[in-house]
Amino acid sequence: MVTLPPKIRKNGFTYTLVSRGRRACLYKQRVTEKIHYYEVFILRLGQEKNIFGKILPSKEIFPRNEDFGKFAWSFRTITEAKKKFYRLEREMNLHL
Repeated sequence: MVTLPPKIRKNGFTYTLVSRGRRACLYKQRVTEKIHYYEVFILRLGQEKNIFGKILPSKEIFPRNEDFGKFAWSFRTITEAKKKFYRLEREMNLHL
């Protein structure tokens, strides 16, 4: 399985990993030098694929725009983002 990298470029933004748990990730989104947002999302896996005989391993998926509100959330402060991150991690531990 391929895990998400610590730095991601997507939709013209740079995302840097802040926290990673068993169920969720927290990335810092750099909008400008002074403006940052924080995105928390539930880790999801894409399936292994066979493309023209080449096996591509399963990999973690960074959320799409359509995932927000269902699997991903955006926050203006690190404090709010950490609350959501830790809540998702606690919920996972309750289901183990």
